[in-house]
Amino acid sequence: MTTELKYTLIFYGIFLISGYLFRKVKANDEAVIDDTLSSNRMAHYLGMIIMISFACAVTMTVITIMKFFN
Repeated sequence: MTTELKYTLIFYGIFLISGYLFRKVKANDEAVIDDTLSSNRMAHYLGMIIMISFACAVTMTVITIMKFFN
């Protein structure tokens, strides 16, 4: 397994795990009427991690595909 493919799978794993945690935080936030600052801050950071990991995963996918076809 090439290094690029390993990194691609790691980035997709981070994307999926942070997306799952984001859903849990937002569901917990909606269940509780009190709007806590820490919950919003955690959701904000998880949202940033989701966007960055998805961008890195797509980039690594393109690099991996280009390496396999060369």
